[in-house]
Amino acid sequence: MDSAETSDPRELRTLTRGLAVLDEIVNAEGRATAKSIAHKLGLSQSTCYQMLKTLELTGHVVHTPAGFYEVGPSISAMFRRLRMSLTPDPRVSRALHALRDETGDTAYACVLRGNSILLQEIAEGRNTLVVRMLQPGTRDHVHARASCRAILSQLSDLERKQILPTRSLPKLTKYTVTQRAELRKILNAAFVNGYATERQEFEEGVCCVSAPFFDLAGTVAGSLTVAMPEARLDANEASIARKVMFHASEASHPAARPELRL
Repeated sequence: MDSAETSDPRELRTLTRGLAVLDEIVNAEGRATAKSIAHKLGLSQSTCYQMLKTLELTGHVVHTPAGFYEVGPSISAMFRRLRMSLTPDPRVSRALHALRDETGDTAYACVLRGNSILLQEIAEGRNTLVVRMLQPGTRDHVHARASCRAILSQLSDLERKQILPTRSLPKLTKYTVTQRAELRKILNAAFVNGYATERQEFEEGVCCVSAPFFDLAGTVAGSLTVAMPEARLDANEASIARKVMFHASEASHPAARPELRL
């Protein structure tokens, strides 16, 4: 039995192996062979060849004349689509960097895509605070992030249910809100206030303020967010919120910019 064998169902085990093979090809930077992949992953030669043949047929890898495996056209197409999904509208990007420049804080732009909230861009601030758990492409833990709450606050209960986890809300820190009734109150308050907050619920030591921006139809399209220590948020929440809402308004389509509550 290969060392990769687990007690998982056969389909999941096969998928996990295939992804591991693909990872090895990517990491080898054009020098992967069937033998090296099988050795690294603890697979038999026959199993490895079967995986590689399947990945070739789907266009995810190619077998070069020199005998190496490289990523194929399917991966290239996926990468292009990923880059497109992580490229915010120029208006949003300008507003994001203006928010970062005015506050000095690290700022984030998120976008609503179907039933997912995707972090598109990070503008690193002058201040030393770093949110280690966030990077472009992040779409997890929407219940505990101000950036997601700002978007969820603009949606109906049904739309929120389609985005929030279907099971329990994970407790990421000792401060994380995990009760849906309490989260609903937070989202409703964010709708009334025009912005959302989060105090150490996603990562201890980090607090965030976020405001939504809107598309041409006036539908919520995403959010702009800044991160800071709790002491500074407590002392300056109103001022910080006004700045975030202003720049989120600038990120909105001109025809749908909300009236600012200054």
